[in-house]
Amino acid sequence: MDKEGKLSGQGMVNFLTNGPAGVSVHSTAKGQPLARLTAMLSNQLKRPVLDKTGLSGKYDFDLEFAADVGSLPPPPPGQHESGFGASGPAGNAIQPGLDLPAALQKQLGLRLVTGRANLDVLVIDKAERELTAN
Repeated sequence: MDKEGKLSGQGMVNFLTNGPAGVSVHSTAKGQPLARLTAMLSNQLKRPVLDKTGLSGKYDFDLEFAADVGSLPPPPPGQHESGFGASGPAGNAIQPGLDLPAALQKQLGLRLVTGRANLDVLVIDKAERELTAN
């Protein structure tokens, strides 16, 4: 990360910021395929998100949205709730109240559409551990 909170190389980083409007998420990416964005969206929404854009390149993007506080992990041991996620990119003002679908459409021009699709699923019926000599 550079002094302005931008990535200096390829990758993706998510920051949680606790402010007067509540907890916000700032996602910044550089040189990432849309598969990374859909994986992050799936984690945030707790449901599968499929990329139907047909875009195959790598992209830089910034996305800011209000966090669903009920879905956030507890703060690390020894850190109070009010200090959780207090650091983020310097100088970035989060717009309060933008939920993830609205932020996605306004900031990236992408739209989430609810639908049904076939997904590949791996089912493990049984797992056994073999004991080996040390």
